[in-house]
Amino acid sequence: MFSSLSGRAAVLHVWMLLVRSMAEGAEKDAAGRYLRNCIVETMWDDVTTRAKKLAASNPSAVKPQIQMLSEQFQAALISYDEGVCFDDKALAAALWRRFFSGHCDDYEKLELLVKYVRKQMSMLDQLSRYDFAIKPKVQWLPLVDKPSV
Repeated sequence: MFSSLSGRAAVLHVWMLLVRSMAEGAEKDAAGRYLRNCIVETMWDDVTTRAKKLAASNPSAVKPQIQMLSEQFQAALISYDEGVCFDDKALAAALWRRFFSGHCDDYEKLELLVKYVRKQMSMLDQLSRYDFAIKPKVQWLPLVDKPSV
């Protein structure tokens, strides 16, 4: 899952939700931590269900694959956290490693991805607690804006 482009994009979006959920953790009830844990648990339930369906003929292959995915997920979270805490260069480096495996001939694509993450994170930060956690209304921005006609 995480090695495909859609898998890497899913991890990136889950990470953005986790960052936003932790903004809810400022309260004493640790709502953000609970929300973060629910997101991660739901993701892993989905991964496990899909893996079992794909490996129905070889169930012993599921556990090592899930372990590998877990390690990749943890590495991505650390990389993105580091990237977003510093500057666009650090975020670009994290995205370059995760999405382009360190090989990117078209740096405009990398710049586009950095801008997308910053815009999406800003949009998520602007959501109220109600619109994010209670009755979620999360809208994912398009990677590329459609030209106005």
